[in-house]
Amino acid sequence: MHENAKISLNSIDIGRAALHIALTANRAEEMRLKERLAGQGIRATAVDFGGEFIPSIVKIIERAVVAAQRQGLVTETHVGAGAVAGAAHEALEQVKNKAVGFNVGGSTVAAVNGQANVAVNTLGNDVEAVVYGAHITASGDVEVKADSSETLHNYAGLLTGAGSASASMGIGATVVVNTINGNTRAVVQNGTLHADDVLVQAHNKRRVNSSQTGIGVAGSAEGAGAVIGSVAVHDVEGEVKAWVDDVDGSLHSLTIDADRETEIDTYNNGFALSGAIASGSVGAGVAVLHDKSATLAALNNAAFTRTGDKSTSKVEVKANNRNDVHT
Repeated sequence: MHENAKISLNSIDIGRAALHIALTANRAEEMRLKERLAGQGIRATAVDFGGEFIPSIVKIIERAVVAAQRQGLVTETHVGAGAVAGAAHEALEQVKNKAVGFNVGGSTVAAVNGQANVAVNTLGNDVEAVVYGAHITASGDVEVKADSSETLHNYAGLLTGAGSASASMGIGATVVVNTINGNTRAVVQNGTLHADDVLVQAHNKRRVNSSQTGIGVAGSAEGAGAVIGSVAVHDVEGEVKAWVDDVDGSLHSLTIDADRETEIDTYNNGFALSGAIASGSVGAGVAVLHDKSATLAALNNAAFTRTGDKSTSKVEVKANNRNDVHT
């Protein structure tokens, strides 16, 4: 399942929206414009201010932060508050020299463009080779093998941007969730077996190639911020089992082999670019691996008589688990 943002916006669109909402005549007009912008994928808000310039600076910044958080433009965290406060402060810096000593009034504006790219992939195949309740007499070797090989390639990318005349922020995230939960089993149970060399083998190989890249761009005349995140979560479950249970007979050699190999190549890149007189950007990539799988090789309740050259006869019960993760 893939879900992608379908609305494409550029910095001109965001800047135009910020100017329009700053020039609304009253709250009713502001609310109508906010609803129309929301339909275009733009979240915006404006707050009124007035009074002598220097004492009003703190109040203007506080109102901008509160309004942006209440309207859902940024998260209620220090990152969201800092982005708005920094952009608003730098916007005020541009008019400070001319406004000192005067009363000022108007609206401060914030515009945010946020997009997300989400991909969810699931593999859940069971592979089984089972001999149950059988009586086998063979003149040669006997092999019971279950082999599963799964490869998943996933590539996700996102570009988001925002710009306004006063303050802007581009927020984006790419999220990939890969779940692999199939079982691989080779089982010989409840019977008799007469052969030379016997191999009971369950082999599972899983490979995941995942690359996520997110780019956030924000630009405005006075203050800008860009926040981008890239996250990949890999859930690996299932059982790899080679099992001989309640079997009697005669043989030269017996090998019970459960082998699991998981290779995960994950590359997460978060790039955040912002350009203004004052700007800030944050980019991060995170990869998480949850491995809940089990690898089991067992010989249980069995009685075998060795045949042939006893110097070369052997019984091996092996369970191997290898994880190779590159990030």
